[in-house]
Amino acid sequence: MMNKTTLERLENNVVIAHKNFKQVYDKLERYFQHGRSDEAICVIAPAGMGKTTMGELLISDFQSRQDNGWMSDYAPPVMIEMPSQYNNDFPWKAFIESILEKLGDCGMQSKVDLDENEELRRKGFFAQKTTRLSIAKLEKLLRERIKAFRPIVIVFDESQNMVEGLSESKKRENVNRIKNWANTMETKFVFFGTHGAKGFLNLNEQLARRVVPIYFPRYKKNNPEDCKHFFDFYVNLIENLEIPIDKNVLEDFDFIYNHTLGCPGILSSWLHSSIAFCLENNFRELEKSILEEFKFSFDRLSIIEREVKIYELYFESTQQEFCPSLVCVDDIGQMELIENPKTNIRRGNRKSKPGTQKPRRYPVHDTQC
Repeated sequence: MMNKTTLERLENNVVIAHKNFKQVYDKLERYFQHGRSDEAICVIAPAGMGKTTMGELLISDFQSRQDNGWMSDYAPPVMIEMPSQYNNDFPWKAFIESILEKLGDCGMQSKVDLDENEELRRKGFFAQKTTRLSIAKLEKLLRERIKAFRPIVIVFDESQNMVEGLSESKKRENVNRIKNWANTMETKFVFFGTHGAKGFLNLNEQLARRVVPIYFPRYKKNNPEDCKHFFDFYVNLIENLEIPIDKNVLEDFDFIYNHTLGCPGILSSWLHSSIAFCLENNFRELEKSILEEFKFSFDRLSIIEREVKIYELYFESTQQEFCPSLVCVDDIGQMELIENPKTNIRRGNRKSKPGTQKPRRYPVHDTQC
């Protein structure tokens, strides 16, 4: 029987109960038991696989263990949602302030930079009481607070916001800062993000070693085992929630898969909207016409499917056997090419100082001709 409780259970409890979720969660637990302290984990998944739910479960699980005496000398775990980019850059100041507030450091707007005030006094200027802290000062405060409290783990959600769409140098700058945090703070970091978080990986030699990727895959239609697991999840979901559904719809796997792309979260959202409509209009059975009305649009599904397939191809390429002798470096790889849109001239980074390069000679100017 469908009711409001059905919607609450669908939204909060059932998305985590599938095979791929459990496998990734087991990998995270092994990381906490046996992983290096100077490594950060980056979990990448399509939209609708349960990344945020996994982060929340990780926090809840660790808090429950702490209540029973596990790692009682550490502070409780913390979960932060990374802020969206502003003016094509990552807002580090707002990000660090949100972490400090999560760690109990309230009143960030009224923080005073004592060093700056003292410098102003020495110069004979009036010291403002409401001097805002710089990013460097905030980061120093964050390091001190994390070292003092030592939270078990800090979970960062929406991590693609730190790297997606930025230049390679900006990506390296942002992720290098996070890597430095992992090296110097006695806590572990886990990042959850969509495929845009691929920018965390392999930016340079150090980061290729220190940022450990975990892929949280969807269920692929061309994989019979994946199809079975996803169909079992779908059927069990309907049965456990006691959703009355047209038998023909229940058995139409292609219809269900094609409009969920093998992602449990998309299935959950689709069912949620359809059931809510049934409750509002006193429908006793979930019919195909209702599901047709609330399925994701062609454009939404196309965008998601395209992004998923691009990352899947990339991921498959990283799993092949490696032979060092096959890696070659050419002249292009040793220099940064810059393209001038006006003259269409490409040049490498110059080592000589401006004004000291040798002038270019042309035959018309050559007096020896």
